[in-house]
Amino acid sequence: MDLLQDKSLIVAFIALLGVLINALVTAYNARKRSNIDKNLIILKSEIEKLNVADLTKKQAEYSERLKRLEYELEQNSRLTERQIETDKKTLESITSMFDEVEAIYFLREHDFGGSFDRKKIDPLNKMLFYSEEVANRMVIPELEGYRKEMIKKAKELQNLIGAKTFPTKHEGTFNSVLSDEYVNKPRPKWVIEAAKEINDAATEFVASYDTFVYKARSILG
Repeated sequence: MDLLQDKSLIVAFIALLGVLINALVTAYNARKRSNIDKNLIILKSEIEKLNVADLTKKQAEYSERLKRLEYELEQNSRLTERQIETDKKTLESITSMFDEVEAIYFLREHDFGGSFDRKKIDPLNKMLFYSEEVANRMVIPELEGYRKEMIKKAKELQNLIGAKTFPTKHEGTFNSVLSDEYVNKPRPKWVIEAAKEINDAATEFVASYDTFVYKARSILG
């Protein structure tokens, strides 16, 4: 009887011990879970702070870029009517010179392997003569850049015509790559090359003139 009672006490003690162990394990796990949750909350908070910081930085960068763009737009929009009218007059002055004797059409179509009337390139010479005067420059920087490129090509053409063509005795105001001593004779190679050089330079000048006029009319209206 005593033995049975002892066994019952042992079983009860073991059961109680199991309950205590389970309670301790549950409590430990709960505490561990709580710590994990706390760490997750801290990490989430740090991530949110980091995102906010990044967003704030990006917002500041974009705001600065927007300010710069707005400034550039404002600067570009400050083309006054006076500036536009000034450049319109300069453009008209240049185009009217070439229209007088259809100089651009001549330079676009003429083959400098043959003779040509020097009057046809008078507008080219006149434009270059006055090209460095302030009054003949474009006020708008972009258009002045196109004008300078046109002037550069004009000078190259003028130099080639001056160096590689000669006045013809029998045609008055005419010039030719072929001097009188070679008339009615086979053309030397250098004459053919000279004509090609001038033709190429004329093509480049006309292209730069067309670009200048097109851009100016697009901007000035």
